[in-house]
Amino acid sequence: MKKEYLFAAMAVAALASCSNDEVVDVNNGGGISFRASLDKAVTRANVTSLSNLGVFNVTAIGNGANYFTDLAVSSSDGGTNWTTASTYYWPSYELGFFAYAPQTPGGTVNITDEEKKITGFSPAQAVTDQKDLVISYNNGDKATNESSGVAMNFKHALSQIEVKAKCSNDKMKVEVIGVKLVNAAATADFTFPAVETNTSYSLPQGQWGNLQGKDDPTKAYMIKGSSPVTLTADAQSIMFGDNNWMLIPQQLTKWNTGGPATGAYLSVLCRISSVDGGNTTQLYPPLPGGANKYAFSAVGIDTNWEPGKKYTYTLNFCSDGGGAGEVDPNPTDPTDPDGSEDIDPNPGTGGDSILNAPIKFTVTVDNWADQPVNVPM
Repeated sequence: MKKEYLFAAMAVAALASCSNDEVVDVNNGGGISFRASLDKAVTRANVTSLSNLGVFNVTAIGNGANYFTDLAVSSSDGGTNWTTASTYYWPSYELGFFAYAPQTPGGTVNITDEEKKITGFSPAQAVTDQKDLVISYNNGDKATNESSGVAMNFKHALSQIEVKAKCSNDKMKVEVIGVKLVNAAATADFTFPAVETNTSYSLPQGQWGNLQGKDDPTKAYMIKGSSPVTLTADAQSIMFGDNNWMLIPQQLTKWNTGGPATGAYLSVLCRISSVDGGNTTQLYPPLPGGANKYAFSAVGIDTNWEPGKKYTYTLNFCSDGGGAGEVDPNPTDPTDPDGSEDIDPNPGTGGDSILNAPIKFTVTVDNWADQPVNVPM
């Protein structure tokens, strides 16, 4: 790239909290250099990293007005070199740069001197269609950045959610074929920060506001596999593919099993059986209507999701003193509301314990009773 380009080089980073960073220094000739760091810990398919960022949009604001808007910046070599779609030259005043990816983030982007927002952002309901949202801000001027370029350090703006499960009781068989997350806010507005998003910067949860769609089970996020996973004593992912949910950061309110069907919860689409040698007896969904079907088992969650953090929930079925959750008050697949042939739509009353208490015994032993026997000789 020529020395006069506004973006002589772009330093791009995709960082998540508590991650291990790989730092690479690249000399691109002519004294142009940049630093790039990427998160090695998060490798799920829908997570943005330096190598798959590909292209982002950037808007420059200075002297009270937009200098350019949504300029595409792209890389064709996995993030080593970055090229602007059009050539702009430095003005005499400082510019602030607001960047984001993907280019169509699932809301309306409006970046001006008066407002810097993504309005009505909503993650796709299907996890396979969800995309990571990364954002960046930095400022620069001709004297400082004409030769070196502007360093854009990107931050994950969403929270990443993974669900794992295990069964600690070898006398129980739990087959899982799906999982959903219910009653979290599904739409919100994001305000871009106006401070440099360098590696030490943590994106505040407060950048998200106007949360909507909470306590609407039709907006639940659902994953369903083509074949069941049988749980073991070792926790395993039940996300059915190399994807995790990418959702709006927020403070969840926990579902109260004794009250209305409001508040956030995880619900596992499963079949639970008792095992005795080679014999199995299906316990949930209850027989006879639920024979060979699956039903949802729910547990409330009240986590505070923060931007750039990954949350892994591990559900332990049938552990010592524990059961298998409660009957889901919304026992259907939100992506298939008319019902699937393998789902029992009426497994019980929402909020009721599925297995109740485990079988226990009360033991008494009678005292020996003397019984005299007379034997004639």
